Amino acid sequence: MMLHEIAPKSFHIEWQNLQPERDDRIIFAFDGQILIAATEELRFPTREVFEKWILFPRIHPDSGAYTYLFAIDDERYFTMVYDERQFRPFLENLYKDIPEEDKTYRFVPVRALRNREAQHEAFAGMMAGMLTGWYRRSRFCGKCGVRTRHSDKERMMYCPHCGNMIYPQICPSVIIGVFSKDRLLTTRYNPEHLMFDGTGKTFKPVVHDALVAGYIEAGETGEDAVRREVMEEVGLRVKNIRYWKSSPWPMSSGLLFAYTCEVDGDDRIRLEEDELSTAVFKTREEIEPRVGKDIALTSALMEAFRRGELPERPIGELPERP
Repeated sequence: MMLHEIAPKSFHIEWQNLQPERDDRIIFAFDGQILIAATEELRFPTREVFEKWILFPRIHPDSGAYTYLFAIDDERYFTMVYDERQFRPFLENLYKDIPEEDKTYRFVPVRALRNREAQHEAFAGMMAGMLTGWYRRSRFCGKCGVRTRHSDKERMMYCPHCGNMIYPQICPSVIIGVFSKDRLLTTRYNPEHLMFDGTGKTFKPVVHDALVAGYIEAGETGEDAVRREVMEEVGLRVKNIRYWKSSPWPMSSGLLFAYTCEVDGDDRIRLEEDELSTAVFKTREEIEPRVGKDIALTSALMEAFRRGELPERPIGELPERP
């Protein structure tokens, strides 16, 4: 099950010019952290709870404002857009004055939500982390420096001075299953290679089997990016490139497109060592099943290969028409 697969619930991203009612959910993010209930169940506070919690009474009324995010079924989610300079001194010392038994809510890294149960709430939290990061980075116009305002018609920040319009940024990326006969190319990141998440924080990767991947550059198609990334990371030429699936990935403000392809000619690997530590072709039997919950498109493709759920015919061969 991938991150966005929350059926039978439905995700509604359309922006609405609303303020939260008492039972609407508030997703509060700060410095790559997100506020959740201090329980096993993944839960975000309602507005009523948020405003009664010890955090809220000490927030200056001009330092933040509620902003609508999205809905899942009939559950509406909001965030608070705020001046981080006013919040930081308070939030960094938040728990020092709170008795342990009163810590009913706590901050956890946004990335930690990917392994939590309650799939729709994990998706909501990670999407909120991406959007609140964008709101903070868009508080001032990048063209003239004037403070921006929110449009009352759509999710867009605009500059009242020069008219510059700023929309949420989505970074398209490719996830690539490279095949040589009956083997799939698996890679591992260099543990010192820095990555970034949708909140703007950098981190070092968890090192496990993955696939060749990378961002689509300006002017490229998805297929062009597949050819370039495979050549850059492992020095191979590929052919018979086929689209497989897609998935949003808010932890890097991403939209991921998975492709399969075949090695074109020599399959000797020439590793790009700054980003990767290893790259190895593996048979279906050599692919290790992932332990526990994993919501990534990379894992979905690898698991489909391990289970024999990818087409048995050559990757580039189209089915015969009936």
